[in-house]
Amino acid sequence: MGSTAPIETTLRVMATFTDEAEPRLIEKNVVVRPKKKRPPAPPRVLNDVPTYLRVATRQPVRLLAGGPDVHVRLVWDGKDSLAFDPTPEWTFQATCKSHPQFPAITFTKPTNGRFEALVHTPGDYLAGTKLEFEVQALGPAGATLTATFYAEVVLPPGPRKVSTEIPARGQRRPPYQLKYIEEKDFESPTRWGAMTWDASHGAAFAEPTATQPLTLCINKDFHLLQTYMKGLLDKKADEQRMEEKKTKYISHVAYHLYQMYLHKDDLRKKKEAGTESEELREPQDEEMQLEINRVASTLLRLMEVMR
Repeated sequence: MGSTAPIETTLRVMATFTDEAEPRLIEKNVVVRPKKKRPPAPPRVLNDVPTYLRVATRQPVRLLAGGPDVHVRLVWDGKDSLAFDPTPEWTFQATCKSHPQFPAITFTKPTNGRFEALVHTPGDYLAGTKLEFEVQALGPAGATLTATFYAEVVLPPGPRKVSTEIPARGQRRPPYQLKYIEEKDFESPTRWGAMTWDASHGAAFAEPTATQPLTLCINKDFHLLQTYMKGLLDKKADEQRMEEKKTKYISHVAYHLYQMYLHKDDLRKKKEAGTESEELREPQDEEMQLEINRVASTLLRLMEVMR
């Protein structure tokens, strides 16, 4: 990396979704710099009789109503063994002073004097609600250490509208479109761009034209796929599992189809450049049909075995 570090840039990823009218943009600032060599931190001094309990998480803690548990970091100077089961000398408890009906809070076991409180926020708490918590470490002979932290219920993060220029370079649309073939479409000449379909054809592609991108055609009524799906139904697989299996099959077959097209296009370009070799012969349509059928049937067998 040398003297050019640090490197600072902005990573942007833009995507469109079928159920959203506007595109979505994720933007992250990225800084790349050499790793600094820092001396190891001195070992923490932990005592048989702890003297303090502190909250290490930035406050107010952001709580998502009905969302995942929030981990609130805590630190004390007691030895880890003081809180170990089966007969811990010290235990931890937490209460919500502002909302007494707040659910019970659990704790992780200390490691090198550090542990966490797990806070679960019920879904009926409104955004903007402010809460005050008290954490106590309870020891022998009534010894008590206390720490407090404040929290606020927030809305889940959502997309915000931004104005940004789409780079002129780069591809603005996917390099292909996906088309599903069913039995009612068998007479359409879309298999390899000119031939019709039947239940023995797993998939095919139609090469791009001046007005249409590369079209990857997946036969939903391919007889081996229908047999596999019927087997799932006979085993009483739920609808979600069946849809996941079908999606996995389609994505793998479509990916292989795309690779087949890229390979054929690469051979064509080499031939147009004047390279002559028997190894550069473009595959025929029926050869490609046999290949994609083998891929589809192998994938279905693997899915059957792996369940």
